[in-house]
Amino acid sequence: MISEFRFKKFTVLQSEDVFKIGTDGVLAGLLTQENSYKNILEIGCGTAVISMIVAQKNPNAILTAIDISSEAIEIANKSVVQSPFFNRIQVFCCDAKEFKSKNTFDYIICNPPYFNESSTQHSIHANARQQLLFTYEDWLLATKRNLAAHGTSAIIFPADDFTELETQITNHSFFIQRMVQIYGIKGGNVKRCFVEIGLEKKECTVETLYIEQSSRVYSDEYKELGKDFYVKF
Repeated sequence: MISEFRFKKFTVLQSEDVFKIGTDGVLAGLLTQENSYKNILEIGCGTAVISMIVAQKNPNAILTAIDISSEAIEIANKSVVQSPFFNRIQVFCCDAKEFKSKNTFDYIICNPPYFNESSTQHSIHANARQQLLFTYEDWLLATKRNLAAHGTSAIIFPADDFTELETQITNHSFFIQRMVQIYGIKGGNVKRCFVEIGLEKKECTVETLYIEQSSRVYSDEYKELGKDFYVKF
């Protein structure tokens, strides 16, 4: 069954066959800054919600969205075709571990599977949730193949994985240039991290984001971040 998730300027189609929109994906798009990006790649696009958010924030950019799931690409393409960005986003079914573009990208973004392989937990849409077919290492290797020398690659992941991922980033000769620590609620613990990496060593900017000010009350900063996208804001 097809359902719809409506944003202010576009609608994302969803189905039971494709991992549905979650907070992580939307956050990854919202935290991408407006810039002079010309060529953007989304790895593991699923419904392509990140690509459409990023396209709205960067009106001069051309986007490529890839996913290994043919079901995901089919529904993503339907959403893109009906969106205001239909002439700026192309979706392709391919394995990110083999993908190499003729042209490099200014910005690469990924909301990866991050649960450890398990036969019992997170079994629904396992490939989209567990590191079965795609790992942090695969993201870094895909970034190496496709990122422009001056470019930036971004990822959102559980805060508990930071030490492991930081080591891998360093081992691949990248530098963390920006980090956003995401709290579910003010006074709680960091739940997610959004990091941007590049080949240039820069002073890393560290930001914080609280989704809720108190239980079921969104923070002003989260509402500001999503005001151009979420209908409820």
